[in-house]
Amino acid sequence: MGPAPGICNYARDVSHNGSCSLGLTPDAARSDCDPKQQSVVGWIGRGRGETDVERADIAIEPTWYPAVENRGEAVFLQLRSESVDESLERDAIRQRVVELQRGHTVWAETRRSTPGLPGGAYILLHTLAHLLIQSLAMRCGYPASSIRERVYTEEGRYGILLYTGTPDAEGTLGGLVQQGRYVEDHLAEAMRGGELCSNDPRSLSLDGPAAVLHAKAVVADGEAVFVTSANLTGSAWDENIELGVLARDHALATSVAAHFQGLIDGEILMPLPIE
Repeated sequence: MGPAPGICNYARDVSHNGSCSLGLTPDAARSDCDPKQQSVVGWIGRGRGETDVERADIAIEPTWYPAVENRGEAVFLQLRSESVDESLERDAIRQRVVELQRGHTVWAETRRSTPGLPGGAYILLHTLAHLLIQSLAMRCGYPASSIRERVYTEEGRYGILLYTGTPDAEGTLGGLVQQGRYVEDHLAEAMRGGELCSNDPRSLSLDGPAAVLHAKAVVADGEAVFVTSANLTGSAWDENIELGVLARDHALATSVAAHFQGLIDGEILMPLPIE
């Protein structure tokens, strides 16, 4: 992949002060842009990802595979090997990798075949990639779900490719490449974002529950309570596939209302004014 001359032909060092819990500083990378990135996706069979369902080949003796060519744009970040290696030697990161390995071992014992856990370098770069996607999505014009990532951790060389692509368009809007010019700002934002965790910390403990799900609840007149996965928005109600339970029970409705009132009294939640 290379940038088109005259459009976005540069690869510069990123210099910015700061650090974060990832152990990287924003000056640990250099960027390159490609306004006409191309990728080909082929279909070789059907499976269920990380499950015990084995992949079904597309044919017994296939002589060809269906594929689609996507066109879009991309930003590539090459991280300095010494910066990544130094980060992986930090006690906190090493301990985190050990915990993930332990959790993966426990999970794999219940399955017939599982992929191995990627190494610490891949986990570090994959985390950084998603933090960058969150920052880029705020400015580039694409939702985070439209930005894909590829992580490269081979022979001590580390890189992240962030790209978009569609099969029915010759190029895209150019927003991702444009933001590639400000990659140092996005790296700094990613570092700050790395200090926050949106997951419930109880789900990250080996001794805690395997997953923690948040839900929305509505109490009506102290007589009924509705608990749902849907956000209280028009698109959530009209377009998304959601799940909810409606209970017409005075005791349950009173209990849920009291729970939320306790959170408000403890200043954990703040009631919003009704206009």
